Amino acid sequence: MLFRSSGCGVVARGIVLPISGSAILEWSSTHSSIAMYKSLRDILLIHGHDGKTRIYMGSPYKRGKRKEFKG
Repeated sequence: MLFRSSGCGVVARGIVLPISGSAILEWSSTHSSIAMYKSLRDILLIHGHDGKTRIYMGSPYKRGKRKEFKG
């Protein structure tokens, strides 16, 4: 999950491909889109909003099992 701490909440959900480490995100918006990035670090560099964006990895269905990606 891509979480923006500026009050937007969860703004995207996605996966990380196991071999390449590339990330695919589906953006949660009125006109949603799907984007592919080379890495989670690239996502933070592009969409980080000066530290207001957090990436949490793990199942959205298992509370307490999420881990924050720090880049």
